[in-house]
Amino acid sequence: AGTQGYCAGYDLSDYSGQLLKKDLDPITATPGQTRWDAGCILTGGFCLSTGLGTDGNPAPRPPSGTGGRQIFTWDGAHGQAFTWATLTSAQKNALNQDPGSTLVCGQATGVAPGCDGNGQNRLDWVRGVRTHETTAPLLRHRGSVLGAIINSQPVYVSAPTGGFSDNFPLGSLEADAATPDANGVPSTSSYAQFVYDNRNRAPTVYVGSNDGMMHAFNGITGEERWAFVPSLIMTNGHLTKTTSDSYYKTTVTVDNSPVIQDVFINGAWRTVLLGSYRLGGRGIFALDVTHPDQMTESNIRDKVLWEIDSTQTHYGDLGYSYSYPNIARLSTGQWVVLLSSSYFPLPNQTPVDPASAEAAANRTSLFVIDLATGDFIKQIATSSAPEAAPSKTYGLSTAAAYDLNSNFVDDIAVAGDLSGNLWRFDLTGCATGVASPNPPSATMICGDGSAATPDNWKVDFLFKTYGSNDGDIGRMPISIMPVGMRDRAAGVPMWVFGTGKFLGLCDRTTSTPPAGCGADANTATQSIFGIRDYGNGTEATAAGVTYPFSPGQLNSWSISEDSAGVRTLTPTLNVSTNRGWKIPLNVSSEPSERVIVTPVPFYVANIVVISSLIPNGDDPCTPGRKGAIMVLDGQFGAPPPASPVGGGAGPNGGGNNIIGQVVTSQLIPTAGIPAVIGSQGGPLLLPGLPQFSIPAPPPHRGAWRELLDLL
Repeated sequence: AGTQGYCAGYDLSDYSGQLLKKDLDPITATPGQTRWDAGCILTGGFCLSTGLGTDGNPAPRPPSGTGGRQIFTWDGAHGQAFTWATLTSAQKNALNQDPGSTLVCGQATGVAPGCDGNGQNRLDWVRGVRTHETTAPLLRHRGSVLGAIINSQPVYVSAPTGGFSDNFPLGSLEADAATPDANGVPSTSSYAQFVYDNRNRAPTVYVGSNDGMMHAFNGITGEERWAFVPSLIMTNGHLTKTTSDSYYKTTVTVDNSPVIQDVFINGAWRTVLLGSYRLGGRGIFALDVTHPDQMTESNIRDKVLWEIDSTQTHYGDLGYSYSYPNIARLSTGQWVVLLSSSYFPLPNQTPVDPASAEAAANRTSLFVIDLATGDFIKQIATSSAPEAAPSKTYGLSTAAAYDLNSNFVDDIAVAGDLSGNLWRFDLTGCATGVASPNPPSATMICGDGSAATPDNWKVDFLFKTYGSNDGDIGRMPISIMPVGMRDRAAGVPMWVFGTGKFLGLCDRTTSTPPAGCGADANTATQSIFGIRDYGNGTEATAAGVTYPFSPGQLNSWSISEDSAGVRTLTPTLNVSTNRGWKIPLNVSSEPSERVIVTPVPFYVANIVVISSLIPNGDDPCTPGRKGAIMVLDGQFGAPPPASPVGGGAGPNGGGNNIIGQVVTSQLIPTAGIPAVIGSQGGPLLLPGLPQFSIPAPPPHRGAWRELLDLL
């Protein structure tokens, strides 16, 4: 009972994972007592994080059999139990690989060149069997069966929270499913009915871990419900390396946060989970998690929807999946996955990753994938934009979807790249404007009478952070998802984002990075931007606007900081025909400040919460992590009406100019999104940072995607 939350982490000494359920102070959101640690429950025995001995924790969860762990994978066509008997030949060969050999193992059992004969032992080890941690042939000895949770944020799901209202376009499958029968009896296939039917759905916490699994834990008890081992993590050799003392600390597997959303596929409302890997692999996977407490090894066949990776046809340009996949519903009536081409490793690194030499490392594109089937729909290359191409584009980050006219159809997507370019993808399916309903067809119709079609999808080069100086390409990278706020006067989106990156060793310094690290983003001044969206290139030109914009066309604000770290904002430059706004992060006492997590929007009030990272010497991951929490108006970049540091009116009773404060706390995020909680009518709170109390907007449901895709 009471206010509680979840946090994840790991023990640096042996990379044991932790998933903690903690009490939160209902007034300040300060974390309190640890109720349980899912890693301890899974492993059994004494638990350091809770202080409970063997009497307070259950025995270890059996790795298999009745009452044991439910673990499954993908066999290339269906979900399948993660057992030796059910693996494919390629999966068995990959688990039999000698992790220290450069030769490729070509057999499932026995010792041979490249093979060490431990394939089945490895599978058992992954399942939780610990025999060969102490008995030859030895595999890595673990402190916990749960692997390190590093960049994946836990996601809690119980009753559906998609926020849909059954007002989908006429003729759409969703509208038909929600239509009452001839006698006026409400449909049993509406979203409202789906919410009602699942109002008591089993609370579940989903999180990715570097033990090679996406885990689902009981949100009440902390017991593992099930785990999914992606096939890619086996076939790319990463799962095998987690069992080796020599490689486990540098081996990444399922290291990204899950994306979970309610969708209408295969004639019914479902809840779907999308997973990805960061440096763990070049691909994504999809699971049907509508009933998480009913997923077992024996019935998983159709619950694993699909896996995609860069070895498959159409996906050769897909990099390591640092970018999150996003879900959208388009004018064609399809629910789709928007997947950015994401990131490739730098060349001249040790060890060398062959992917760094691929031609795809120096181009960017957006993949559109059918959510229900995993079928490829289209790849939109940024090189097809009509504007003059930038001299470099690489590393496309997470794409944000946006519904221009609140009709449950996503019309556009916007994504930035590590070069500093911002791209606008027009997904209306129309030459200009947006599509309208065309009953009884589920595909909408354009203003010229033609059907909306992927053939009309296009991309425009919207903005560049580096202005006219190509020498600065990559120095102001966009590594986060932009957030679509609103220019209420013009009735168009304002894309709010910050620049900077924190992806690897090259970024862990306030100084110029070592040779081979590419563009120096560490010593460049990063900024927060708000960029106005004037439509696709044709529409912008008709309005007298030319893409791409540059920072010189934006209004500018200046940050000041007092001795307590409290930040204020003052205007410094107003441009008469401005295309948005910018806030340089150039406080002299806070060098190398950067924005590396997606802002949190509150659409009704049109305010956005931005968290920055201020590196502490050469390693921002040391205790004492520092950053700023700032609250801004989405349209103008201005301070909010009241101070977010304690709430209330501005200084001396006048207009507020306080936007936030610099804090030293391990709760400053380095991946995902900041946690913000609150109750209707009460202030918005940041767990563990009680000095922040953001006056909440009036209780009201905002845009239909208000809390979706914020990753």
